[in-house]
Order: sequence, then structure tokens, then C-alpha cells
Amino acid sequence: MILLLLTLACAGDPPPSGKDMVVVGDQALDAQGKPVAAAPAGTPFDAVAVSCCGAGQEPLAAYLRAADALSKDDAATAATALRELAAHPEAGALGPLAEPLAAMELKPMREGFKALSVQAAAFARANPGGTLKLAAVWCPMAPGWWLQTGSQVDNPYHGSEMLRCGSFVALDDVK
Repeated sequence: MILLLLTLACAGDPPPSGKDMVVVGDQALDAQGKPVAAAPAGTPFDAVAVSCCGAGQEPLAAYLRAADALSKDDAATAATALRELAAHPEAGALGPLAEPLAAMELKPMREGFKALSVQAAAFARANPGGTLKLAAVWCPMAPGWWLQTGSQVDNPYHGSEMLRCGSFVALDDVK
């Protein structure tokens, strides 16, 4: 019963989009306090996936390894990937966000990964093209976004507790 409620809660809330918004609990609201509209739940990966990152693929690949490790509840592997990201010369704004996360325990690492994920989306938007195919995902239970390459949701914020919680969204929705 609890799993059913969590599944319904996870799938039912739209991801936020737009510039002036706030997340209250698991609901995104615009500047007037009204729920924001977004891609419908169940949007497939291929409908929102973009090609990324040309020459900037290596830093984002390290970010994606960290996200994958977090989805598997593996803080040690995530920390290794975050250190690689922080040290990469092309990481730009991702590096300073990744570096402190590498020294954290799993729970605070996941919380800090939210800001890193927003910056990773900006990095991907700034580096179009390339061979890496990725999409953004929104989890209303975190609440937070992340990027991933697979068509099956792998939630880095809840890992094995709620691995499939999330909906694919357009990369431009990540703010």
C-alpha cells in the first residue's frame, strides 16, 4: 500500500518550468502561487533526449557516473566520479560544486547533487551536439532534477528506496 502511494505521488506531480518559481513540498509554483505546467508524466526518454556535449563530454561523463553511483547507493564510487569532475580542466562551474560533495556522506552528497545537476543541465545546454544522448529527469519527492543517459529512470536522490521515481522532462525545463 505504501509503495502504491509513493508511486502515485512520484508520478503525479509535474516538474517545474519557467524562471520565476518556487518548490513547496513536492509542488512547483509560479510567482503567483499557481502550479506550473510541464511535460506530462510518462514522457518517454526519446521524446526529450538531446545530443550533447562535443568537446565537453568528459566532464559530463564524470557527472553521469556520479549520478549512476548515487542511484545505486554507492557513495564511494560517486565520490571518485565527483573528484574526477572537480579536477577536470573543462568542468567550468561544475568543478567547484563537485569538489565538496566528494567528501560527504551519502545523504548530504545527494542533497548537494541537486545544485550540481542544475549546473550540469546548463553545461549541457551550452555544449550542444556530440554523441552523448541524455535527458533531464524530475523527481517531485526529492524535489530535484538530474541528467541521465538511459531510458529507464534511475533516481540518484532516493536510490534503492525509490529508484524509478521521476519523469523525463525537456532539458530547458531545468532551472
